[in-house]
Amino acid sequence: MRDLPLWWITSRATGIVGYLALTGAMVAGLASKARLGQRAASPLARLEWHKALSITGLVMVLAHVLTLLGSARNFSPTQLLVPGLMPYRPLWAAVGQVAFWALIVVAITGPMRARLGARTWTAIHMTGYAVFVAATVHGLMIGTDSGRTVMLAVYIAAAATVAALAARRLIAPPAPVRRSPRPTPETTSRQAEPAAGSQTG
Repeated sequence: MRDLPLWWITSRATGIVGYLALTGAMVAGLASKARLGQRAASPLARLEWHKALSITGLVMVLAHVLTLLGSARNFSPTQLLVPGLMPYRPLWAAVGQVAFWALIVVAITGPMRARLGARTWTAIHMTGYAVFVAATVHGLMIGTDSGRTVMLAVYIAAAATVAALAARRLIAPPAPVRRSPRPTPETTSRQAEPAAGSQTG
């Protein structure tokens, strides 16, 4: 670890922060869907946390990639962005690269639910689970400090939390749909009486 250059350490640090931010985004989104933490934060607040953490994670992951350009290993932009061309542990690097591009797609399409339609948007957004799994595998297999107890604990805790919330969402009963009561003949006649009286008056 002492022999690693500054750029490599910076890239690893931004990668860890990005992973933690994405974990937080997953937790905020799943907690909202599973109707957890309702007393701690409103649904709107949980949604804002989900968005903020997603953006933070994307920015940190982008920094994680860009800082590798200054490393002593002399990676090219093509090697960093195209899966399979990375000379350093190419398989596990490719897992992270695929997760990176999938994360961009999820982030771009996030605000486009009305345009894409609920089904298409949901299908794209669900790839966030695959992104999280791929990011976890990528960090474990290629991270220079993944063998440390602290980092192993971080990955295990993150994966366990997301898995538990995902399971909770699957078994939780659906939220009740609030519908306005249908007007009855009595309520309709009562609403019509003031209007008729105002016309005659």
